Amino acid sequence: MSQENLDIVTRAMRAANSRPEPDFATLNELYAPDHVFVPAGADMVEEEAHGMRGFLAWREETQELLGAEHELRGLVDVGPDKVLVVTATAFRGSASGVASEQRIWSVVTVIGGKITRTEAHVDPQKALEAAGLTE
Repeated sequence: MSQENLDIVTRAMRAANSRPEPDFATLNELYAPDHVFVPAGADMVEEEAHGMRGFLAWREETQELLGAEHELRGLVDVGPDKVLVVTATAFRGSASGVASEQRIWSVVTVIGGKITRTEAHVDPQKALEAAGLTE
């Protein structure tokens, strides 16, 4: 188990989810400039976001539609460069006001002390497959 990778991902998740705005200094420190973010549902409607600019554009669009709040529920090192993260995400539709909650399973790749890729999944089995694990 790589405690260093767990620490990096924990710090990054806290920085990304801090309010009222993300902690951009920490994000820039921990994420590689060419980081790839694959949002949950990317295979259906959304595309990958590249770098901080892509992440910020995705975040702004998502916040306008859903007002999402994320809570870190757990993480585990699952390989030499991968961490599996579980978050509870609360959504509130900006137009409808309807609230819902969903667990998101993310596979975070850490190489050379920097986060290079984050893949979010709503299906835990797909997250395990993306991490190279089987049930």
